[in-house]
Formats: sequence, C-alpha cells, structure tokens
Amino acid sequence: MTASAKPGPKGTEGEEPDRRQQIVAAAAEIFFDKGYERACIDDLIARVGGSKRTIYNIFESKEGLFTAVVDSFLTDYAKRIDAVSAADEAGADLRTSILAFARASTSIVYAPPMLSLYRVLIGEGRRFPNLAKSFFERGASVVATVLTRILERHKAKGELVIEDCRLAAEQLMGLVRDYQYLGVLLGVCEQPPPEVLEHRIIALVDIFLDGVATHRRA
Repeated sequence: MTASAKPGPKGTEGEEPDRRQQIVAAAAEIFFDKGYERACIDDLIARVGGSKRTIYNIFESKEGLFTAVVDSFLTDYAKRIDAVSAADEAGADLRTSILAFARASTSIVYAPPMLSLYRVLIGEGRRFPNLAKSFFERGASVVATVLTRILERHKAKGELVIEDCRLAAEQLMGLVRDYQYLGVLLGVCEQPPPEVLEHRIIALVDIFLDGVATHRRA
C-alpha cells in the first residue's frame, strides 16, 4: 500500500485530461474564494465555459467536484511520500528518511493552495463533515500509515526504541505542523523563507530522533 490518493469521480469517456484539469483548477479558486457552501456551478461555467450538464456528467455533484479538487492536491503529496518510502526500502538510513519525509511534508503543507484548502475544510467541516472526513482519511491517515511502515522497518533493525510506531508517526507529523505553521495557517504570520523552514526541519528531526533512537526506558 502506498500513499497514493484514492481516485475521485471518473470523467466521461473521451474526456480530455487538460480540460478536466482546467475545470478542477478553476473550481479550486472558486472554493477557496467563496468557501464550499457559497461556491456554485454557475461561477465555474462563467470561468471555463461549458454547461451544467457537462460538469455534472464529469463530477456528478458539487461534492464530487470538491473531491476532485482535494484529489488534485493529495496526488502530489502522495507521490512525494511514496518516493520517501521507496528510498527507505532501497536502504536509506533512518535520518535521511526522516529528513526526506519532513521536507516533503513541509513543502506541501506550507504551499499557499494547500493552506487555502485547509481553511475551507476548517470553515465548512462542521456543516459538511463528509468533506473533512474524506480529506483526512485519504490524506493524513494514509500518510501516517506509510510513515508507520518506515519506522517499523528501522525498529526491526534495532535503530528505534519505541513501542508504538503509529503513535510516533502521528507525533512526527504533528511536529511538522508546529507553532509557526499554525500562525501561517491563521494568517497571522508570514510565510517563512526557505532557509528558516530548513532550520526548523532539521531541529524537529533532531528532536524526534533523539527521542526514539537514543532515550531508553528505565
């Protein structure tokens, strides 16, 4: 099992990939600007042309369209996490794998479009719980499973001293979404420059590895 995102609604036969991508990109901008509830298909048609019938034939519903937007963001994340896992399986050392994971995750969660998606989900999640649940299950939950397997491989080699690799994976993911990230997500902090993010990445990896690889229970 990889981190690959679960496919969204299938398009109609003969549908052009570029056209579908254009529709999804335009829909993302509308959702981010208006939120899920206020976004409407008419706004989308005004931007990309076509008809409601065409949109509904491809995506089935507004929820299906939003799911396609989510999939478009999760696909890149999944590819990067799969690459980290593949390198680890090929023999990368523990620190290299954890650094690669932290860098991949940071580059995704700090990306402005992903921040916008999080804000929509936070704002609409209580009224449309299926949207938030779907994003969580096909995003963070799947990534945590892949990271757990990476940790389990190194635990089997005697490099980690932990009982619960899943818990450790979830905590590592939490270190990526830290104080600085919360400030950026809320819009009260500026996007950190790359050198600041890299400094924070190295620090969080050192903290994590010191805890799981060095400290033994009494």
